[in-house]
Amino acid sequence: MANDLNEWKNLTGDPDFRSVIADHKKWLPAIHLPPALNSANRVLTYDKASDEAIWEGKTIKRMDPIP
Repeated sequence: MANDLNEWKNLTGDPDFRSVIADHKKWLPAIHLPPALNSANRVLTYDKASDEAIWEGKTIKRMDPIP
């Protein structure tokens, strides 16, 4: 991240990152599955200024339990 702050370079084709990409792929949902129960769209945004995340319209502070 220090070398590419905006993450413009796509590393998926770089063999050095093959194991990292494989590890991350196991966390991706299968395309044919619906969103998790009570999940509208799996959208998470983060506001660095307030140190709060917004998960599907609900504010989540750093020390809050995972919804």
